[in-house]
Amino acid sequence: MSNVGMALYSATQLNSFVRSKVIDDLRGEFELSLFSTQKRITKDLMNEYGERVEELGIPALVRRLSSFVQMVALWKFKDRSMNHLVRAMASFGTNKQRKFWKCVVVSEMNNSFFKRIVIRIASFGPFFLSLRLLEHLFLEIVLVRRYRRRIHKMEILLIPFSGHIGADFGNLVWVAQRLGVKTIALQENWDNLSTKTFILEEPDYFLVWGEQSAGHVRSIHRLFNVVVSIVGSPRFSPYLEIGEAIPSVSTGSGDSIALQKGKFVLVAGTGDGIDDEMLVRTVARTISSEEDNQFIADFKIVYRPHPMTRTSSNYLDLQHDFPNLLIDKGPDSRRFGHHNELVKGAAVVINHFSTLTLESLLCGTPVMVPLFLGRPEAKYRYEHILKEWHHMMGLGLISRIRTPRTPGEFAEQLTEALRKGVSEVGTDIDLDWICKKGDYVKEVSKFINLIL
Repeated sequence: MSNVGMALYSATQLNSFVRSKVIDDLRGEFELSLFSTQKRITKDLMNEYGERVEELGIPALVRRLSSFVQMVALWKFKDRSMNHLVRAMASFGTNKQRKFWKCVVVSEMNNSFFKRIVIRIASFGPFFLSLRLLEHLFLEIVLVRRYRRRIHKMEILLIPFSGHIGADFGNLVWVAQRLGVKTIALQENWDNLSTKTFILEEPDYFLVWGEQSAGHVRSIHRLFNVVVSIVGSPRFSPYLEIGEAIPSVSTGSGDSIALQKGKFVLVAGTGDGIDDEMLVRTVARTISSEEDNQFIADFKIVYRPHPMTRTSSNYLDLQHDFPNLLIDKGPDSRRFGHHNELVKGAAVVINHFSTLTLESLLCGTPVMVPLFLGRPEAKYRYEHILKEWHHMMGLGLISRIRTPRTPGEFAEQLTEALRKGVSEVGTDIDLDWICKKGDYVKEVSKFINLIL
């Protein structure tokens, strides 16, 4: 068997590639060695597989330098996409720019006045080039020798791309190529290639979800030499499986409550979490206002907070105010695949442009994205995101997505969707351009064998 390595560095990758059984299945095809750049990920992998995992540590000084370079690059190349422009202006701009570009999605980083000035100055050509040379010098001195004995036997190193500012992805790509190891980047999430950061170290190959992401590799990141292949997503296989499982809510007390398919609304929280409570209350009040219509009044509301939300809602107050509300945040709520049946079984999924929008569309569930919520002081709002962010463009043309602009429109469209029921919604829209359907491991294995 060929020697293939895979390096993980983020907690989200444990779901995407470990608990999804991607690594197990790849090990049936290749001699797959696991690596990690983070101690906590190394520990989780060792607990999962009961074997030694090689740690490719990145010293703190190198990590800080590479992260700083990523911030400077975000400012330097900000005009390549509106999402990057919003994030860069809100994070590193002048006070006037930060106010003008304040977004309903909390994407800005907190930086001192001095650091913001330094980042803007460092983005100028000669300074940025010097910074990049310094970074590569550090990698050569500190990491090349350290990694050589660990990965030199690998023919290929698989490296997920999570899109966040940090040292891991770029350092792994640069050092592996320096040691003669082919690098294959794996797109982890829908918006990884269109938001947050820029890829400065070009991998040899990039495996992406669909045609949409393949375009982002070139148009946003300017990676013209990388070989791009479309393989789908490791996270969506449960939506393609035959058979019906019963959707259930995992409560904070540890109980599991079974739900009737098509008789509940799923409210999906965001990583920011700022709008979550307002969103839940808006849905609950709309349903409770239909007390004369028993069919609608009987609908349950399932609120699923984002697993890594930065702003928690007051769960006790919500449950006290709305008896038909169930909160999916118990022990099983983070289990891989748990939420898939909730998405498939919901009458409507309500969220703010999370990946659940795409998941809902893939399995035929209607989606509502209310445009009227968000931080009131924010000037860059959800209607701008829908029209201007690269991975969102075109979603407004899909009939199964509703984007109400006022509370009145929201109430009217929600009650209409609940009256129709999920059975009346077709699934004839081809979404392969966003995410190719099929066997992810089979596609990845086929590509690896092709280049070996």
